[in-house]
Amino acid sequence: AYRANDCQTGDWMNVDGNLMRVKMFKNGNVHFEIHPDVAWKLNEVLAYSMPAAIPAPCRTAPKTRAPKEFGLIQKTISEPVRTALRNGRFSKDKGVWYFSDSNLQKSQVEELERTLNFIGGVQEKRHWQFPYEIGHTLNTIVATGLIPDTKSHQFYPTPRL
Repeated sequence: AYRANDCQTGDWMNVDGNLMRVKMFKNGNVHFEIHPDVAWKLNEVLAYSMPAAIPAPCRTAPKTRAPKEFGLIQKTISEPVRTALRNGRFSKDKGVWYFSDSNLQKSQVEELERTLNFIGGVQEKRHWQFPYEIGHTLNTIVATGLIPDTKSHQFYPTPRL
């Protein structure tokens, strides 16, 4: 999350499909906020294993809506695909990216290919080529678990006149 946020401190960043927010500070401290819709479910699980740890009012769904800062909870990219994206290697001499899919199941390989295609990647045999520097985009996807919005990261080729 820190890398994806251009190493900026003091700003909240939504992580993992808006399930939580993280704020990092220069002194190394990190603040986490859990989405209220998730927090009460976590409290319910904890109360099941340790009944005296959580008071009863904290084990029920909140009566009010979640703050707008969190946004809607969204479906995220699977953890194995995020790991494959994080472990991608860039070949400087060829200018291409390699993403290992040997540990992925067939559906996860398809998810990886869909994600890379969506951000402008073109697959050529075992490597991927991109029309722009994708380092920041990959860091954002790995940190948030979400594909960035279409307008800011989808590749639109310039028409030839």
